[in-house]
Amino acid sequence: MCGDDENSDAVLQEEIDGLTSRAPVRHVVSREFRDYLEASFPGVQQNRAFWRMLGHLMFGTWCDHKTKQLIVGARMLAEFEDRMRDWESNNYCAKNFLRAFSDTVVPITWSGWKRDVACRTIECVSWPPGFEDELERESAGSACYVDRVLLDTGETFSEHRMRMQQEMLRSRALRLIGHAKCADARRLLEYLGQLPANRYSSLRSGLPEVVSRAKEIALARSRTQQLRVLRVIRDHPQPFMGPTSGSVRIYPLAEGILSLRSELRTQLLSSWHTADLKGAQLAICAAEWNVKIAQELLRDEPDPWAYFAGAVGMELTTSLKRALKRAVYGLTFGMLESRIRQGLMDGGIEAQAADRFVNDDVVRALLTARQKQFEDIEKFGGACDRYGRVIRLGHARYVNGKPVMEPRGSFTRRSILAQVAQSTELTLLAPVIDAAIESVGQLDRTAGLCVTVWVHDGFYFVPHVARCADSWKRRLKQNVDTQARKLGIVTELQV
Repeated sequence: MCGDDENSDAVLQEEIDGLTSRAPVRHVVSREFRDYLEASFPGVQQNRAFWRMLGHLMFGTWCDHKTKQLIVGARMLAEFEDRMRDWESNNYCAKNFLRAFSDTVVPITWSGWKRDVACRTIECVSWPPGFEDELERESAGSACYVDRVLLDTGETFSEHRMRMQQEMLRSRALRLIGHAKCADARRLLEYLGQLPANRYSSLRSGLPEVVSRAKEIALARSRTQQLRVLRVIRDHPQPFMGPTSGSVRIYPLAEGILSLRSELRTQLLSSWHTADLKGAQLAICAAEWNVKIAQELLRDEPDPWAYFAGAVGMELTTSLKRALKRAVYGLTFGMLESRIRQGLMDGGIEAQAADRFVNDDVVRALLTARQKQFEDIEKFGGACDRYGRVIRLGHARYVNGKPVMEPRGSFTRRSILAQVAQSTELTLLAPVIDAAIESVGQLDRTAGLCVTVWVHDGFYFVPHVARCADSWKRRLKQNVDTQARKLGIVTELQV
């Protein structure tokens, strides 16, 4: 493999991990806690940017998936300072703000610019003695709605002020629609961006139970992160989505529902219906790379994960399934074989079992076919996705530690491989977008459905009339399964 594949560019990281530039949210705290902060950090004074940064350090949820350190993107900091014009004209220096905050409010240390997250991360915050206990007490009472204020201004909390924040996010989402990479992504973004806020307000009633479950998470860092996400959902339940620079996929503009662990999200959204494509990435790549043995596996095996569990000689458990999914996902998006093996071992699988996985006949066939895809991308100078978009091959040149693709607008071959598969993923679910948009225009509003959350290869939906749920499940499954047969992909919609 080429060097650009081993250190994938920032665009590919966005596609695989969903790390787009997050929009800051306005944090809400108790009046007592804000008074405590003002006394403990006199340097914050009336500086809104400092208050926003303080809120990000206390309640931020956007973390580097490897180090779990909090991410501080230059765009986010520019928004904290209300200096977006400077950022857009490349006239903004994030380090200046970080230094000023560290010297004035609380000492912090941060990393250099990281290629894999395309941002800096906070390495250490020197909180004063007793502060973390106060923060934990505030977080424990986060479901309380009594005497709350906006952190950055100290203004009394009101639904009106929070709706203003929501509408700002909505406006940002709608402005970005034109940057989507295909017509289906634009239609989906426009649909989701115009959904009414009251579709999501009912989620608040289920938050206390989900918070209680989140508090049971064993790993302290994960527990804290998930509780922070739930805090954001309390104040901003509606997710707004935007496009990314190198894929037809869409991503949340701010932390929220899609940042929850699957079991917490399932519990919170239990009153909604969910559906997803069966073994989507494996099925797509098996078809597009013409891997017959993988296609036969998908046709003959009710559960491909049971097959892979057998291949490594282990019983299929929830944790093993999660590790196997990560491995197959990495394989289909171009991860090095050594990293696939290491990822399995990091997931608790012994070295011999990891070796059995990478040497399995189906996996070897996929790796061989993937190499052929890379060679074709090199040969033709890129590839074309399902929507006819030509994706050009380039190479990464590093300037001050940051990747710059040459020629501009080009991508590494790993990124191209991912983008082509993701375009097929969206094409498979295009009938769902059709049904959702048709429901908006229907005169008989009781006959439709509302797609509330989009999760790449799946979605959540609510029928306008509860008794129509089963008929909608049958209709959606029939339409998506028909689409899969037309495209020659061995998958189906699981509802």
